[in-house]
Amino acid sequence: MSFVEATVDAFFGARVEIIVFAIAICFHSLVFGKYGFAVPAKGSKLTKDLSREGSRSGRDASPRQSLQPAYCAHHTFVRAVSSFLRAEHRQQEVNLEISKQLELSAAGTEIEALEALLSALGKPTNAEVLAAVRGVLQQQGLQPSMRLYELILRGYLALRLLDDFSKLFAEVEARDVVPPNIKVLALRAAIQASDCEAAIACVPGLASTLKSSSVATPSTAYAHLVQQLVRLVADTDALPRLLQELCTCELLNTWVFGAVLDECSQRGDVEHLEQGVQLARAQGAELTSKARCASIRGARNAADALSSFQDAVG
Repeated sequence: MSFVEATVDAFFGARVEIIVFAIAICFHSLVFGKYGFAVPAKGSKLTKDLSREGSRSGRDASPRQSLQPAYCAHHTFVRAVSSFLRAEHRQQEVNLEISKQLELSAAGTEIEALEALLSALGKPTNAEVLAAVRGVLQQQGLQPSMRLYELILRGYLALRLLDDFSKLFAEVEARDVVPPNIKVLALRAAIQASDCEAAIACVPGLASTLKSSSVATPSTAYAHLVQQLVRLVADTDALPRLLQELCTCELLNTWVFGAVLDECSQRGDVEHLEQGVQLARAQGAELTSKARCASIRGARNAADALSSFQDAVG
């Protein structure tokens, strides 16, 4: 009997909470019950509006067909080739597959499809794919666009296939005016090959591009490229030639001098450090604080260090 009484007492003790809860449920059902989150049916207003908009633009196709730009065809091509490349294949098989899938693309879009393929595969691109793309181009007599040339050259550079890079770059040079982005790739290839002569020879062709990028605070990529170039020529004692070429092309500025002086200071190359400081003074270039520290640190003696310090504080 005590258990029953205890249960009844507990129920009556909680009746206020139960009543409030019941009122809240009823209120929610009455107020919010009509606001549902139903998924539009096939014949919904949204679908009808899309169909009506398509007919207004003069297209009789469905909304899905109206969103069929050339990219969709390239996506199908890229997906098919990418799926094929997941397994290992011989070079001839890769060539045949790309050629076969390319035939399914719309006429006149073959170059765009190959561009989409190399862009989707990213870096580094498989060497067999690069060879297959070039083989298909030759087989079908297709003329690559500059964009496609750039993608193939980037692939060669990433894979360190410098001989293939040189051959294709010569083809680009023979065809037309080489765009700046490909000239930058040529400079990177020369640096990668430790070819000092070729690297210095790239400077005049990049003069307009580098000059437009030569600002007080250069981009990280541009600064890194110049640092690599300075480091390369410093290894082969060709730094005076590089400085002269940069001077001729009017590319010597504050931070370029900074890169040169910093490299010379780290190497303990006092002779070239002094030449750089003298050239900077002759050019009227104002050195950065880092460059001034490098000139003081790499001075030949205390007198030269004091002179550089006085120039820095004066």
